[in-house]
Amino acid sequence: WPAAEQVPFEVFLTSPWQPVGREGVSQDFRDPVDVWNRKNRSYLALRKLAPCLNLKYEDLVQDPESVVENIANTFGLRRRASHFENIDVSLQGAPGQTFASYQDFYLKEAWRDQYTRALIGLVNERLERAVMERFGYDMLEAGHLASS
Repeated sequence: WPAAEQVPFEVFLTSPWQPVGREGVSQDFRDPVDVWNRKNRSYLALRKLAPCLNLKYEDLVQDPESVVENIANTFGLRRRASHFENIDVSLQGAPGQTFASYQDFYLKEAWRDQYTRALIGLVNERLERAVMERFGYDMLEAGHLASS
């Protein structure tokens, strides 16, 4: 979606996703849930082919220094700087978005405000449960929404 184009969340969530060249696929994904399923399934398969570390974005947002340390330890890397410095401003988000904004959105689950019961049902229906379980995610229950 073009950055300037604002579409309702339901439209975004149910529309085909056109891949970009770096994704290495020639056909559209069914929707963003299909993108999530296929990409995360491929990340899990990669573990069988090469040394890798599967990370969850929520872990990075919760404790970026520990995640960077884990990456360094897993692959035998050393830090360039003696101390960790997190970047607080968003380079891609809306003006004024900070690291705390992302923490609120993901860790305090402010994203729930975008979902209706119908969308939760649709997403749960399309998510691959085995992939969700491998990453330690639970299916979202419609009863736990901030609003409906």
